[in-house]
Amino acid sequence: MTLRNGSMRVGSALLLGSFLLMVNPGEAHAAELHVAPAGAPYTTIQSAIDAASAGDRILIAEGTYNTLNSKTAPDGYTGPAMVYQIVFIDKSLNISGGYDATFSHCDPELYPTIIDGFNQTRCIFVSNSDPVIEGLRIRNGNATGQEGSAWADVGGGIYAFRGSPIFLDSLVTNCRAEAGGGAFLAYCDYFNLIRVDFVSNRVTDIGGGFETLGSDGYIDGCLVLGNISDRIGGGGYISYSSPDMVGCEFRNNSAGDLAGGLGLYDTWATIGNCTFTNNSSDDGGGIWC
Repeated sequence: MTLRNGSMRVGSALLLGSFLLMVNPGEAHAAELHVAPAGAPYTTIQSAIDAASAGDRILIAEGTYNTLNSKTAPDGYTGPAMVYQIVFIDKSLNISGGYDATFSHCDPELYPTIIDGFNQTRCIFVSNSDPVIEGLRIRNGNATGQEGSAWADVGGGIYAFRGSPIFLDSLVTNCRAEAGGGAFLAYCDYFNLIRVDFVSNRVTDIGGGFETLGSDGYIDGCLVLGNISDRIGGGGYISYSSPDMVGCEFRNNSAGDLAGGLGLYDTWATIGNCTFTNNSSDDGGGIWC
């Protein structure tokens, strides 16, 4: 593990900007699809994703979205042949929540877009794609029975498998799994978690807030608050991954055995300008590596 001060924000922001241009190049044929609980062409997020083509933009109005759907698991997925979730993303789309009913104003605080698993299913599954996802409140996800790794049911709120997903300005809360309660990022080419808050998620094994496995990426400005692991990595756990992490706050997380705030295993992660406050565990209350 390498710890260093300073920030990767400038370089990573340039990378993010380039990626956004690639996903949404502004070509005339790129479509804009609207989703709302009523009064829009699409009343579920999944129906809009299924109708969209790569590069399209999906705008989601205020409301709670909780329609369960099933999809064939991607090749290489460790788990059942069919996976269940509220939203399954296998295209490189721009998906934005926080719009009013007219889609003329965007304010995720004023017009919250909620994806709710009702403690019965995963909220979001990202498969082999490079979407940009922003302005969502992801809550009450549960990965029980969905597997996702050889040893556990993982990713209650978000499960990302391969690809290069970008998550922006979102909240992941009250999600459950055996590992990666809020999010589990598995074998991603390069992920981004930017101003994504992980609050009050819980696991029985590893990574209460989030876990990365075999994934490189960039984590910036995230609040990791009040997450719990019965064993390791209350706030988060990074293994076989080498992300850059800057400007994050780990506060009031706990683990039963190791790494109340953040656990690191076999990683060259770089960490700068992060704070660790009031995290607790039997060993490594703030950081364990």
